[in-house]
Amino acid sequence: MSMCEMLMRLSKNQLNKILRNKDYFWTLWDEWRGTDRCIDIDKAWHGIHYLFAKSTWEGPTPERWIIFGDTPIPALDGGYGPARYLTPAQVKEVNALLEDTPREELSNRYDSDKLFKADIYPSFRWDEEDEKYLLYHYDQLKDLYQKAAKAGECVIMSIS
Repeated sequence: MSMCEMLMRLSKNQLNKILRNKDYFWTLWDEWRGTDRCIDIDKAWHGIHYLFAKSTWEGPTPERWIIFGDTPIPALDGGYGPARYLTPAQVKEVNALLEDTPREELSNRYDSDKLFKADIYPSFRWDEEDEKYLLYHYDQLKDLYQKAAKAGECVIMSIS
């Protein structure tokens, strides 16, 4: 079974509606999947987290928030723990970090041996193609956070 991460940007009102009724999340998911409002970064989530947080699962904020978010939503569990969300203020912090981290810098942090030794999912020997894969998904992630920060939106993330 694969562990893939989905991130969705939405208004505070939409988040509050999800917190009251988890079915609304699935309505938005069906409507927005594959758009710039709801992205799937596939299995790149753990590698991206490691490149920012320099930790397998923990790390400082806002680095940890990029992938793992902050506040859990227990009613939404994709099978690997509850979905989590960031407030608009937290989204702005993450966006500022991402804007200060050019693609080239993230590429310079990439070390296939360190990823392998840290047992970064999906736990195989990382190579140059995998670096391109992480950077491709980083670009999507950066775009989502930029749009969410500009619009004053929240971000929900879930690994399933």
